[in-house]
Amino acid sequence: DIERAFELAYPGLAASGETFASAVERIPAEDLLGLVNGVKGKLFEITLVEHLNAGNLPDGLTAELAASATQPGFDIRIVDAQDHLMEALQAKATESVSYVREALERYPDIDVTTTSEVYDRLVSMGMAGVADSGISEAALQAKVEAAANGVDGSDLIPSSVGLAVIALSSFMGGAGSLEARGTEFGDRAAK
Repeated sequence: DIERAFELAYPGLAASGETFASAVERIPAEDLLGLVNGVKGKLFEITLVEHLNAGNLPDGLTAELAASATQPGFDIRIVDAQDHLMEALQAKATESVSYVREALERYPDIDVTTTSEVYDRLVSMGMAGVADSGISEAALQAKVEAAANGVDGSDLIPSSVGLAVIALSSFMGGAGSLEARGTEFGDRAAK
């Protein structure tokens, strides 16, 4: 699943023969967060399409990924049997409420489906146009980190790559004081 997500998120790298594992080994630490987030986002889209197509759409409708990894506006198309677009969705695998809010503002006619954690926060804020995928951001992150660390996910040894990703996302561009960012890192690393 991770390799497929990598190939779809980074078709140019995949076409040159690079794998997710080789990209993780090659990419400098400061760029690793972007790679992991790109793969996690595409994994979320793949998982969501599989979920929708597993009997979670009305009869005659099918979900499919957008033709391009850089498709503006939407990530998933819901089509009928004649391939007519019935609905377009944005899939946002993120911990950032503001990222989802920006997507809704930029494309107000396209609903956003997000991870369970962010959905719960958005609903508590009264945000409309958002659906819960039922998919956990933490589970997606764990899968990508396990692949980046070269384990199958059943190993309980903390991933140094995962901790580096958490540290980068907590401290780079984070809001609040250094102490608040440190607390956020500690909470996320413990999870």
